[in-house]
Amino acid sequence: MPNQPKNRSQVFLWGESQLDAVVEEINIACEKIVFWKKNLFLLPTGAAGKHYIEEITKLIEGWLNSSPLFPIAFKAIHVMPALLLQKPSKASKSKDHTKALERRLTSWKKGDIRELLFEAETIQKRLVFINRKNGIAELSKSFTTMIEKGNVNGALKLLTNNMNGGILPLNDETLNLLKAKHPDAKDTTDDVLLTGVKPKIHSVIYDAMDEDMIKRATIRTKGGSGPSGLDADGWRRILASNSYGKTNSDLRKVFACIIKRLCTEKLNLDENNTNSLEALLACRLIPLDKNPGLQPIGVGEVLRRITGKVIMQVTKRDISKAAGSLQLCAGQEAGSEAAIHAMNDIYNQNETEAVLLIDAENAFNLINRKVLLHNIDYICPEISTFIYNCYVTPARL
Repeated sequence: MPNQPKNRSQVFLWGESQLDAVVEEINIACEKIVFWKKNLFLLPTGAAGKHYIEEITKLIEGWLNSSPLFPIAFKAIHVMPALLLQKPSKASKSKDHTKALERRLTSWKKGDIRELLFEAETIQKRLVFINRKNGIAELSKSFTTMIEKGNVNGALKLLTNNMNGGILPLNDETLNLLKAKHPDAKDTTDDVLLTGVKPKIHSVIYDAMDEDMIKRATIRTKGGSGPSGLDADGWRRILASNSYGKTNSDLRKVFACIIKRLCTEKLNLDENNTNSLEALLACRLIPLDKNPGLQPIGVGEVLRRITGKVIMQVTKRDISKAAGSLQLCAGQEAGSEAAIHAMNDIYNQNETEAVLLIDAENAFNLINRKVLLHNIDYICPEISTFIYNCYVTPARL
């Protein structure tokens, strides 16, 4: 971790390397790992696993304290799984993973990101994957393994991706379809902007966010990984396992502090016009084949999903009240079921002749986010600061 200088003329260090050089290497790694195949081992128990968690905690503390780590902290956390948790080989065992992690942590603490990236790239180039045309037996085996482990969603996705449709190839046609799904926002007018006195809230409402709430949210979070490659199972082991004692308890405490800060402080872009939350908010963009058409799916980082669950625990009532009957996925009890029964009753009335379903193309993506960021201060101030921090700049897809 960087040493703190006594004045601005001193050079910040990450281990044995200058911080600026490490930042450059981490930025390079961030751009590369998003294209890698999944090849991670679960964090080992024992000293190596604890040291890994301690490194994450130090990075988060650096972000919380607005230290020189502030701009790069989440990117560093973002690349850690790909650089430190790569399986050395297909046949590697737990003891091999522990040795590899210990060796890589030594390089990480020295700031030798380039060597770690070189090793990980070498492993990725040597990976051999199933040819789907001849992999029915392997597909069946993978599906069975996922079901036995309780990963039903993953098993269904595996089948979906191997059926007709699935994921479209990343060619010019697909890229043009994706761009069409993300058009420029419509111009806004003053009549859609709410005015008046903005409601005030006290930050005491976020004091309920603690390590226990983080643990519960982590246990409930499921699903695949975002661009970092670390899925919900991996983060559940890091944040909620009882195998690491006080180490991951400390991590949960500082993570709770991060969420409080995201809810109470608007974080602006730095002097280089970069967002310190870019890696946290990034999504893996998947173009699903609707046959015909395309459905873009953004798979966000697990840490962001955990953050959302924690905030919802605290602000659920406020969000349900603000959404009212216009949005039935905001915590209303049996909201969707009530809507179905209401529509059924209306349809069966004698004076009803038909039901018309209207789908406005790209309606959501055409919304001007400046209107959202302005009006949310009036509609639901309890989450307005968090919404600002998430949407003031477009997310990396």
